[in-house]
Amino acid sequence: MKQMKKLAGLVLALVMLVALAVPAMATTTFVKGDDVPDSSVITTYQIFKGTSADNGKSLADIQWGANLTKPDDFITALKATGITEFQKLHLKGDVIGTTEDGNNVVATESSTAEEVAKAINAALPLGTDNLTKIAEAAFKGVSGDGAALGTEVEDGWYLIRNRDTKGDDDSSNDTNTFTLQQVTGSSAENTTINPKQDAPGLTKKIVKGEDRVDQTDAAFGETVNFELTANLPSNFNSESVVSYTMTFHDQQEAGLTLIDESIKLTANGTELTKGVDYTVEIPGADGHTFDVKLIAKGDNVSAAVKALGLTNGNPIVVSYSAALNENANTGTTGNKNTAKLTYTENNTPKDTPEDTVIVFTFNGIVNKVDPEGNPLDGAEFELVKVEDDGTKSEPIKVTLNDAKTSFTFAGLKAGKYMLTETEAPKGYNKLEKPIYFVIEYGATNEELPVLNKLEAYQTDENWKKVESNPTAEFTGTLNPDNSNVSTDIVNGEGIVLPSTGGIGTTIFYVVGGVLVAAAAILLITKRRMNLNED
Repeated sequence: MKQMKKLAGLVLALVMLVALAVPAMATTTFVKGDDVPDSSVITTYQIFKGTSADNGKSLADIQWGANLTKPDDFITALKATGITEFQKLHLKGDVIGTTEDGNNVVATESSTAEEVAKAINAALPLGTDNLTKIAEAAFKGVSGDGAALGTEVEDGWYLIRNRDTKGDDDSSNDTNTFTLQQVTGSSAENTTINPKQDAPGLTKKIVKGEDRVDQTDAAFGETVNFELTANLPSNFNSESVVSYTMTFHDQQEAGLTLIDESIKLTANGTELTKGVDYTVEIPGADGHTFDVKLIAKGDNVSAAVKALGLTNGNPIVVSYSAALNENANTGTTGNKNTAKLTYTENNTPKDTPEDTVIVFTFNGIVNKVDPEGNPLDGAEFELVKVEDDGTKSEPIKVTLNDAKTSFTFAGLKAGKYMLTETEAPKGYNKLEKPIYFVIEYGATNEELPVLNKLEAYQTDENWKKVESNPTAEFTGTLNPDNSNVSTDIVNGEGIVLPSTGGIGTTIFYVVGGVLVAAAAILLITKRRMNLNED
């Protein structure tokens, strides 16, 4: 699976919340672990309570905990996470449906603790970043002082807040780490609270509109946008960390051309200054396409970075663009773009696993044939891509085979196209109107996606598929080196009419006129003869 972005500073343990079994009461005492500094103040808040079930492995009869006194704030924060299962939760007064008459159905009460717990259970497995959102949402719903460490607690689900005061009197230096911990019949007599120090991770994505994806398709010359996202580790503000650097290494294959000036770096949403807050090396070390280095902590950090107040979990994002060029692989493996992060704590370098995204492109091939399927030379074609708003691209570059019977349009992407025959072979009629067609593609859903679908079909000028008697029937071919959609274009033999200005059709008009005049004279003469006979 792809490396999941870790949001450091929030370490979560979440297990099944809902089950039906014989209840078994239990208690535990939260105690501080050896790795928690003396400057930490740890408090526990009960957000759910219930009874042990499933032989002590889960909770049943779930209700709001003693400290979750603002459930509506908790529900609101859960819905704001964007997690699908939480969109079904509601507050009192929310519209939750409609009657057969079309009238709104309004909730008379907010979702219950049991409903919230079931929604979280339905969302499993979540992963660190989404569990982080749940913990942050939970804290919005709690109030009161909570219980200090060493206090015996009963069955339930607890939010544990680790507030590190840094050993000084300046509260602005405080940092918070949250842990979600469940207490059931299987809980030990003592539960150690020892927040994990997460290392940063790296996620590489292709920016496609509002989406961040692992693969896309592009045409030759098209710009593709990328993002590399890392996060500061949970121990970033530890006194033991006196300096911290991050270096993003990006490696593109030959089919992608870096747009140097597009490289930007943002920290916690604020764009930094190149050459002041971070450095860019093109090419980077060890053959990388480029390296971006941020000094996030220490004597050499710039005033701008210091002013950001960076802390554990803050996102650090490198964004840039590259153009797909004519060296691009048009096969099923596509064009890879790989990145990794080197982070250095106190002069100790470490690397994250590599993360790779892929850009696909493919070819369109037009073969010119006669009615018997024999190749014909002498034709000329023009292919343009048509956007949804009707705008057309410049004619796409075409390459002919040696016999000049096959036309290859390399570096295409999925979409709408218009093919026009601008010149017919000698002795053959030119196509009367353009051929409209649509290309579609698909890729596997793997760590390294592979092109597994390439199809095309003819449409009318309104882009509706031609179901019978198409002028062009397309075939898709997939292989690692070249993936193509191809079609044969047939021309029928016909009379080649001279161009305007020559004798052209004039001879036919003259002969026709003579014949019409002769017929009229014959008809008049015959009528006079008939009158004379009378």
